[in-house]
Amino acid sequence: MDLVVKTALAAGAAGAFPCSHWAHGGKGIVELAQAVADACAKPNEFKFLYPLEWSLKEKIEAIGLIALLWHPVLCNVSDALRYQLSDQDVRRRWC
Repeated sequence: MDLVVKTALAAGAAGAFPCSHWAHGGKGIVELAQAVADACAKPNEFKFLYPLEWSLKEKIEAIGLIALLWHPVLCNVSDALRYQLSDQDVRRRWC
């Protein structure tokens, strides 16, 4: 675990934190959660990849070739999510 942390920091990561949430529940991820909260509080130039008023289908397509790259995942999503992707042709192509 130390090697992973050292390697991440050497590669330029702002932080790297060992997590043991599977073994210790919430207590095993407190340090990471605090680091994420701290990072979110810092000024940044975050921009969405798409206008927020776009449909869910348009947002997914904007992220980039999602239908090809995530085909196995999309075929296993819930019917509720698939229904939100209202374009019948897109649903057929994905699954």
